[in-house]
Amino acid sequence: VPLSCSRVPSVVAANVVPRVFSGALDKGNPLGSETRIAGLDVYVTSQEEAQDKINDAVVIITDVFGWRLPNIRLIADKMAAELEMRIYIPDFHDGWSPPSWLLDGWLDPAPTFWGRVCQWAWLVIRLPQVLFWIATRGDRAVVPRVERFLRELREKHNAERIIASGYCWGARYAVLAAGCRGQVAGFAITHPSGVKLLDLQRVQQSGALLIPDPDPAFPPSDVLQAKTLLWSQSPPIFFRFHLFPGMVHGFAVRGRSSIPAVREAREEALQITCEFIRDVLYRPQD
Repeated sequence: VPLSCSRVPSVVAANVVPRVFSGALDKGNPLGSETRIAGLDVYVTSQEEAQDKINDAVVIITDVFGWRLPNIRLIADKMAAELEMRIYIPDFHDGWSPPSWLLDGWLDPAPTFWGRVCQWAWLVIRLPQVLFWIATRGDRAVVPRVERFLRELREKHNAERIIASGYCWGARYAVLAAGCRGQVAGFAITHPSGVKLLDLQRVQQSGALLIPDPDPAFPPSDVLQAKTLLWSQSPPIFFRFHLFPGMVHGFAVRGRSSIPAVREAREEALQITCEFIRDVLYRPQD
Protein backbone atom coordinates (compact mmCIF):
# COMPACT_ATOMS: atom_id res chain seq x y z
CA VAL A 1 0.00 0.00 0.00
CA PRO A 2 1.68 3.25 -1.07
CA LEU A 3 1.93 6.20 1.23
CA SER A 4 -0.16 9.16 0.17
CA CYS A 5 2.93 10.93 -1.18
CA SER A 6 2.90 8.51 -4.11
CA ARG A 7 -0.68 9.20 -5.16
CA VAL A 8 -0.47 11.06 -8.44
CA PRO A 9 -1.33 13.27 -10.10
CA SER A 10 -3.71 15.14 -7.78
CA VAL A 11 -1.66 15.28 -4.56
CA VAL A 12 1.73 15.62 -6.19
CA ALA A 13 0.68 18.20 -8.77
CA ALA A 14 -1.29 20.38 -6.37
CA ASN A 15 0.85 20.19 -3.23
CA VAL A 16 4.25 18.61 -3.76
CA VAL A 17 5.48 19.92 -7.13
CA PRO A 18 5.50 23.61 -6.05
CA ARG A 19 7.69 22.67 -3.07
CA VAL A 20 9.93 20.28 -4.99
CA PHE A 21 10.81 23.03 -7.47
CA SER A 22 11.28 25.89 -5.04
CA GLY A 23 13.83 27.45 -2.77
CA ALA A 24 17.00 29.54 -2.87
CA LEU A 25 20.62 29.16 -3.89
CA ASP A 26 23.26 29.13 -1.16
CA LYS A 27 26.35 31.29 -1.37
CA GLY A 28 29.77 29.69 -1.01
CA ASN A 29 32.49 27.83 -2.86
CA PRO A 30 32.41 24.02 -2.73
CA LEU A 31 35.72 22.49 -1.68
CA GLY A 32 35.58 19.08 -3.35
CA SER A 33 36.44 17.80 -6.81
CA GLU A 34 34.70 16.07 -9.70
CA THR A 35 35.48 12.60 -11.00
CA ARG A 36 33.74 9.65 -12.66
CA ILE A 37 32.72 6.41 -10.98
CA ALA A 38 30.62 3.63 -12.51
CA GLY A 39 30.06 5.73 -15.62
CA LEU A 40 28.61 8.64 -13.66
CA ASP A 41 29.91 12.11 -12.89
CA VAL A 42 30.53 12.44 -9.15
CA TYR A 43 31.34 15.24 -6.72
CA VAL A 44 33.73 13.97 -4.01
CA THR A 45 34.73 15.82 -0.88
CA SER A 46 36.70 14.79 2.20
CA GLN A 47 39.05 16.03 4.89
CA GLU A 48 42.65 14.95 5.44
CA GLU A 49 41.46 13.12 8.54
CA ALA A 50 39.27 10.93 6.30
CA GLN A 51 42.27 8.68 5.74
CA ASP A 52 41.53 7.20 9.16
CA LYS A 53 38.08 6.15 7.93
CA ILE A 54 39.02 5.09 4.42
CA ASN A 55 36.56 2.19 4.44
CA ASP A 56 33.53 4.34 5.29
CA ALA A 57 31.62 6.62 2.93
CA VAL A 58 28.39 8.57 2.58
CA VAL A 59 26.56 8.65 -0.74
CA ILE A 60 24.19 11.59 -1.09
CA ILE A 61 21.26 10.97 -3.41
CA THR A 62 20.07 14.44 -4.32
CA ASP A 63 16.78 16.17 -4.83
CA VAL A 64 15.55 17.01 -8.34
CA PHE A 65 18.18 19.73 -8.83
CA GLY A 66 20.94 17.18 -8.90
CA TRP A 67 24.63 16.96 -8.19
CA ARG A 68 25.66 20.41 -9.50
CA LEU A 69 23.45 22.45 -7.17
CA PRO A 70 25.80 24.48 -4.93
CA ASN A 71 23.56 23.87 -1.91
CA ILE A 72 24.02 20.11 -1.85
CA ARG A 73 27.77 20.38 -2.48
CA LEU A 74 28.15 22.75 0.46
CA ILE A 75 26.14 20.31 2.60
CA ALA A 76 28.51 17.52 1.53
CA ASP A 77 31.52 19.67 2.49
CA LYS A 78 30.07 20.31 5.94
CA MET A 79 29.27 16.62 6.33
CA ALA A 80 32.81 15.67 5.36
CA ALA A 81 34.25 18.08 7.93
CA GLU A 82 31.91 16.88 10.66
CA LEU A 83 32.31 13.16 10.02
CA GLU A 84 35.88 13.13 8.68
CA MET A 85 34.72 10.80 5.91
CA ARG A 86 34.50 10.73 2.14
CA ILE A 87 31.22 12.09 0.80
CA TYR A 88 30.05 11.30 -2.73
CA ILE A 89 27.34 13.02 -4.77
CA PRO A 90 26.76 10.97 -7.95
CA ASP A 91 24.81 12.28 -10.91
CA PHE A 92 22.03 9.72 -10.75
CA HIS A 93 20.05 11.98 -13.12
CA ASP A 94 22.53 10.92 -15.83
CA GLY A 95 23.35 14.31 -17.27
CA TRP A 96 20.16 16.28 -17.01
CA SER A 97 18.69 17.91 -13.93
CA PRO A 98 16.21 20.78 -13.83
CA PRO A 99 18.17 24.06 -13.97
CA SER A 100 18.66 26.04 -10.79
CA TRP A 101 16.83 29.03 -12.29
CA LEU A 102 13.62 27.09 -11.65
CA LEU A 103 14.13 27.95 -7.99
CA ASP A 104 11.72 30.77 -7.27
CA GLY A 105 9.74 32.44 -4.52
CA TRP A 106 7.61 29.49 -3.47
CA LEU A 107 9.20 29.45 -0.05
CA ASP A 108 8.31 33.15 0.22
CA PRO A 109 4.77 33.33 -1.20
CA ALA A 110 3.83 36.60 -2.86
CA PRO A 111 2.00 38.91 -0.43
CA THR A 112 -0.75 39.82 -2.90
CA PHE A 113 -3.42 37.84 -4.67
CA TRP A 114 -2.14 38.71 -8.13
CA GLY A 115 1.39 37.90 -7.07
CA ARG A 116 0.27 34.40 -6.15
CA VAL A 117 -1.60 34.14 -9.45
CA CYS A 118 1.67 34.89 -11.25
CA GLN A 119 3.47 32.24 -9.23
CA TRP A 120 0.89 29.60 -10.12
CA ALA A 121 0.95 30.70 -13.79
CA TRP A 122 4.72 30.23 -13.80
CA LEU A 123 4.25 26.71 -12.42
CA VAL A 124 1.73 25.86 -15.15
CA ILE A 125 4.16 27.11 -17.81
CA ARG A 126 6.96 24.91 -16.50
CA LEU A 127 4.74 21.88 -15.71
CA PRO A 128 5.47 20.03 -19.00
CA GLN A 129 9.21 20.14 -18.24
CA VAL A 130 8.56 18.96 -14.69
CA LEU A 131 6.38 16.06 -15.82
CA PHE A 132 8.87 15.01 -18.52
CA TRP A 133 11.70 14.95 -15.99
CA ILE A 134 9.64 12.86 -13.54
CA ALA A 135 8.60 10.42 -16.29
CA THR A 136 12.20 9.81 -17.40
CA ARG A 137 13.75 9.54 -13.93
CA GLY A 138 11.85 6.57 -12.54
CA ASP A 139 12.91 3.33 -10.89
CA ARG A 140 13.63 1.49 -14.14
CA ALA A 141 16.38 3.98 -15.02
CA VAL A 142 17.63 5.02 -11.60
CA VAL A 143 17.76 1.80 -9.55
CA PRO A 144 20.37 0.12 -11.81
CA ARG A 145 22.53 3.27 -11.66
CA VAL A 146 22.41 3.31 -7.86
CA GLU A 147 23.18 -0.41 -7.60
CA ARG A 148 26.06 -0.14 -10.06
CA PHE A 149 27.55 2.87 -8.29
CA LEU A 150 27.37 1.30 -4.83
CA ARG A 151 28.89 -1.93 -6.13
CA GLU A 152 31.83 -0.14 -7.75
CA LEU A 153 32.35 1.99 -4.64
CA ARG A 154 32.72 -1.21 -2.60
CA GLU A 155 34.79 -3.17 -5.11
CA LYS A 156 37.13 -0.50 -6.47
CA HIS A 157 37.18 2.29 -3.87
CA ASN A 158 37.46 0.31 -0.62
CA ALA A 159 34.11 1.48 0.73
CA GLU A 160 33.16 -1.38 3.02
CA ARG A 161 30.46 0.56 4.90
CA ILE A 162 28.24 3.02 3.05
CA ILE A 163 25.46 5.25 4.33
CA ALA A 164 22.88 6.46 1.80
CA SER A 165 21.64 9.98 2.53
CA GLY A 166 18.64 10.91 0.38
CA TYR A 167 16.93 14.24 0.00
CA CYS A 168 13.45 14.66 -1.48
CA TRP A 169 13.53 12.71 -4.79
CA GLY A 170 16.65 10.86 -3.66
CA ALA A 171 15.05 9.59 -0.46
CA ARG A 172 13.22 6.82 -2.29
CA TYR A 173 16.46 5.38 -3.65
CA ALA A 174 18.17 5.54 -0.28
CA VAL A 175 15.28 3.50 1.15
CA LEU A 176 15.41 1.00 -1.72
CA ALA A 177 19.16 0.54 -1.18
CA ALA A 178 18.49 -0.15 2.51
CA GLY A 179 16.04 -2.86 1.48
CA CYS A 180 18.76 -4.90 -0.22
CA ARG A 181 21.09 -6.56 2.26
CA GLY A 182 24.68 -5.60 1.72
CA GLN A 183 24.14 -2.46 -0.36
CA VAL A 184 24.31 0.06 2.50
CA ALA A 185 24.90 0.00 6.24
CA GLY A 186 22.12 2.52 6.90
CA PHE A 187 20.09 5.32 5.40
CA ALA A 188 19.05 8.86 6.29
CA ILE A 189 16.24 10.60 4.42
CA THR A 190 15.20 14.22 4.66
CA HIS A 191 11.84 15.60 3.46
CA PRO A 192 11.27 12.39 1.46
CA SER A 193 9.01 12.12 -1.58
CA GLY A 194 7.95 9.07 -3.55
CA VAL A 195 8.48 6.73 -0.58
CA LYS A 196 6.06 3.80 -0.31
CA LEU A 197 5.07 1.80 2.72
CA LEU A 198 6.05 -1.40 0.89
CA ASP A 199 9.58 -0.02 0.49
CA LEU A 200 9.83 0.70 4.21
CA GLN A 201 8.59 -2.82 4.99
CA ARG A 202 11.61 -4.20 3.15
CA VAL A 203 14.18 -2.07 4.96
CA GLN A 204 16.89 -4.19 6.58
CA GLN A 205 19.20 -1.44 7.89
CA SER A 206 18.98 1.36 10.45
CA GLY A 207 17.48 4.62 9.28
CA ALA A 208 16.79 8.24 10.16
CA LEU A 209 13.74 10.08 8.86
CA LEU A 210 13.74 13.90 9.03
CA ILE A 211 10.39 15.33 8.05
CA PRO A 212 8.82 18.81 7.97
CA ASP A 213 5.64 19.07 9.99
CA PRO A 214 3.40 19.07 8.09
CA ASP A 215 4.66 17.99 4.67
CA PRO A 216 2.22 17.07 1.86
CA ALA A 217 4.82 14.66 0.51
CA PHE A 218 4.90 12.77 3.82
CA PRO A 219 1.86 13.83 5.89
CA PRO A 220 1.39 13.14 9.62
CA SER A 221 -0.76 10.06 8.99
CA ASP A 222 2.08 8.52 6.99
CA VAL A 223 4.61 9.41 9.67
CA LEU A 224 2.50 7.46 12.18
CA GLN A 225 2.29 4.47 9.82
CA ALA A 226 6.03 4.55 9.23
CA LYS A 227 6.79 4.72 12.97
CA THR A 228 4.48 1.81 13.70
CA LEU A 229 5.98 -0.26 10.90
CA LEU A 230 9.65 0.41 11.54
CA TRP A 231 9.59 0.31 15.34
CA SER A 232 7.76 -3.04 15.31
CA GLN A 233 10.43 -4.81 13.27
CA SER A 234 11.69 -8.13 14.62
CA PRO A 235 14.52 -8.38 15.30
CA PRO A 236 14.52 -4.68 16.23
CA ILE A 237 16.40 -2.21 14.03
CA PHE A 238 17.55 1.23 15.15
CA PHE A 239 15.41 4.02 13.65
CA ARG A 240 15.22 7.72 14.42
CA PHE A 241 12.41 10.11 13.53
CA HIS A 242 12.64 13.88 13.81
CA LEU A 243 9.91 16.37 12.90
CA PHE A 244 10.54 20.02 12.03
CA PRO A 245 7.42 22.04 12.89
CA GLY A 246 6.82 25.01 10.63
CA MET A 247 9.32 23.94 7.97
CA VAL A 248 8.32 23.13 4.39
CA HIS A 249 9.34 20.45 1.92
CA GLY A 250 12.89 21.06 0.70
CA PHE A 251 13.94 23.27 3.61
CA ALA A 252 17.12 21.32 4.50
CA VAL A 253 18.65 21.85 1.05
CA ARG A 254 16.94 24.90 -0.43
CA GLY A 255 15.53 26.78 2.55
CA ARG A 256 16.41 30.47 2.77
CA SER A 257 19.25 30.80 5.25
CA SER A 258 18.51 34.51 5.56
CA ILE A 259 15.52 33.47 7.69
CA PRO A 260 16.88 32.61 11.19
CA ALA A 261 14.36 29.83 11.91
CA VAL A 262 15.07 28.17 8.56
CA ARG A 263 18.82 28.49 8.99
CA GLU A 264 18.63 26.90 12.45
CA ALA A 265 16.44 24.07 11.15
CA ARG A 266 18.86 23.39 8.30
CA GLU A 267 21.80 23.25 10.70
CA GLU A 268 19.86 20.97 13.03
CA ALA A 269 18.91 18.61 10.19
CA LEU A 270 22.54 18.28 9.13
CA GLN A 271 23.67 17.71 12.71
CA ILE A 272 21.04 15.02 13.29
CA THR A 273 22.07 13.27 10.08
CA CYS A 274 25.73 13.31 11.09
CA GLU A 275 24.95 12.05 14.60
CA PHE A 276 22.89 9.22 13.15
CA ILE A 277 25.71 8.21 10.79
CA ARG A 278 28.16 8.14 13.69
CA ASP A 279 25.74 6.05 15.74
CA VAL A 280 25.31 3.51 12.96
CA LEU A 281 28.97 3.17 12.04
CA TYR A 282 30.77 3.68 15.33
CA ARG A 283 28.44 2.94 18.24
CA PRO A 284 29.49 -0.11 20.31
CA GLN A 285 27.84 -3.30 19.12
CA ASP A 286 25.55 -5.06 21.59
